[in-house]
Amino acid sequence: MSSREKVNILMVDDQPAKLLSYEAILEELNENLIKASCGKEALDHLLRCDVGVVLMDVSMPDMDGFELADMIRQHPRFQNTAIIFISAVHLTTLDRLHGYARGAVDYISVPFDPELLRAKVAVFSELHRRTRQLETLNRELEQRVSERTAELEMRTISLKTLNEELLLRNQQLDAIVTTAPDIIFSSAGAGDRDYISDRFYEYTGAPAGAAIGQGWLEYVHPEDVVSIQKKWEHSVENENEYESEYRLRGRSGEFRWFRARAIPVRDSTGAITKWCGTCADIHDQRLLEQSLRECGLFGKDSARADRCTSPIVR
Repeated sequence: MSSREKVNILMVDDQPAKLLSYEAILEELNENLIKASCGKEALDHLLRCDVGVVLMDVSMPDMDGFELADMIRQHPRFQNTAIIFISAVHLTTLDRLHGYARGAVDYISVPFDPELLRAKVAVFSELHRRTRQLETLNRELEQRVSERTAELEMRTISLKTLNEELLLRNQQLDAIVTTAPDIIFSSAGAGDRDYISDRFYEYTGAPAGAAIGQGWLEYVHPEDVVSIQKKWEHSVENENEYESEYRLRGRSGEFRWFRARAIPVRDSTGAITKWCGTCADIHDQRLLEQSLRECGLFGKDSARADRCTSPIVR
């Protein structure tokens, strides 16, 4: 019901003249006035309409006002409908008590002041209108809460699905990192390692966590440290891929050649948040390339051929 939707006011009396007088008194309220000449007709209107106020005579043939009130109150829809009795005959205190016992909100004796009747009906009409507005708001709120709850449930399911997918991908990534033959690492923008895979520790024999930050440089050949740092600074400054080759000391003390490659990882603004890369053992490849360079034209120079066929000393 909108803020000024008309309220149905049901007027019940077996005398047409009284119905006309009620209509004349209440027409100023600008509400929807419905007339009924008996209890049965009144019940028909009640079942078809949302009635806010029932104005009825007590003395009526077939079904008096008290009996009609009892039947109205028995219906769940009309538990709170305002019933106002008007009587010119039943005027005793006991009559009034009977009326209030049947759920009446008022009991008016004839003759009555038209202004007073109009004011009372206006109050209960407005109360009915406000009650319906509140019920509408409550239904809308319940609907919104229901929709919001359903939305949250869907989001919860989606989040659970995403978490399960993320867990699976993390497990897959962990398996790849664990089984990868190369060293996998990530670095902050300044070059400090914030992650190095177990492959590094397996090869170098370094204590767990010793390579984080600049600690990994302790296992780089001293002759290669400066070159590494310059290449890293160049990549950071120009924001391009990093690549360098250097020697790492193994747990037995020997050095082997490794090639490190890293690419920048950017956020939504394009700023570099970190670098991710791999470090692969290329020692045997380096030795083979060195051997081929030393051989030159293989087979044409016996001295070079002899060197190529001699064992490679590491």
